[in-house]
Amino acid sequence: MIELVREGRDQPEGARLVTAYESIGASDFAKAGCFRTGQQSTVPFPAESPYRDCNTLGHGTSIDISYAYRTPDGTVIPVRHRVPVDATDCPVRGLRFWFLCPACSRRTESLYFGEERLACRRCARLTYSSQHSGRRDRTLRKALVLHAALLGTSLHELLCDLPDQRPPGMSRQRYKKMRDELDDLLALI
Repeated sequence: MIELVREGRDQPEGARLVTAYESIGASDFAKAGCFRTGQQSTVPFPAESPYRDCNTLGHGTSIDISYAYRTPDGTVIPVRHRVPVDATDCPVRGLRFWFLCPACSRRTESLYFGEERLACRRCARLTYSSQHSGRRDRTLRKALVLHAALLGTSLHELLCDLPDQRPPGMSRQRYKKMRDELDDLLALI
């Protein structure tokens, strides 16, 4: 089953982050065989999404994507796109499929749902949260990721692998407060 990527995260003021928008990935569609001519599939939207009933129909070199968008006033607008598809050779896994953005024709892995259009990240003017981080934050995150990689683990596992005992001299209340805050932060990763 193909799932839409959607994660609710805090955004810097005025920023339009990719994590706040539903998206579809070409690699997920390829794995499900959606690009084959005549292949039909349905993509479920999260319950809280303003989008409904996304259906696809493969044509080999393109895919029809149709869905309904519910406006804030409750009006339902049917939307249909024929999105061109491209493929490149991969030395190990055969072919890699790409969408061609309906707005700019740029090759992209993901397309993002706008109110009545599909577009790549650039055309939708979406950014990554890391683009809003300061240099120090990016450096610290990179150091943590490298540290985790050198230990043969993920960043999440590295941060979760803490001893259950509080450090000597730290109050139980402070330890609990710090662990709860860390758990909340890890839920965002």
